[in-house]
Amino acid sequence: CNRGVSLFLKNHFEGDDMRMSQLVLALGLGFAVSSAAFAYSPFSLPQMNPEVDPRETYDSSTVENGIFVLEFYQLFCGGCNANAQNVNDFADEFAGDEQVQILAVGLDSRDSQYDQWNSRHNPNHPVLKASGSQLARDAGIRTIPTAVILDCEYAEIFRHSGGWSESVKAEMRSAIEDAKSYCQ
Repeated sequence: CNRGVSLFLKNHFEGDDMRMSQLVLALGLGFAVSSAAFAYSPFSLPQMNPEVDPRETYDSSTVENGIFVLEFYQLFCGGCNANAQNVNDFADEFAGDEQVQILAVGLDSRDSQYDQWNSRHNPNHPVLKASGSQLARDAGIRTIPTAVILDCEYAEIFRHSGGWSESVKAEMRSAIEDAKSYCQ
């Protein structure tokens, strides 16, 4: 890829230092803007699972080299409810791997809505309350359900809006395996 870029630059800008400088500056600014859009911070959110003390929080920074699968949802979203079993199945698949964290991230504001979600879907993974949180703002969720995978440096490595087909789950597994190769 770098060799191809080098050839492109040589073929189109050789001898034109001013145009080359402008292109490098534009590419650098574009990279800074696009990188900032996908920069996340460690997060600490209330856990809403019924077996967890309501004052307890989930703190991502306690997971060594964590890879986080975040499924953003709302209680009254039909697609979110339809996808809940896929999230449970994925959590089962990665149950023995403490590095990979499957998290349902609710955008509802009322605690009673989490009670309804939990009784309806019996999640086998942490259910977090993210309404109004920095994580919710950073993710810029426009459609639900939306799955986001963050690597150990909190870089977004995967995003999908909608249900999880078998091909989407395969893409998610691949993204997780790629992250595991450098998050050690």
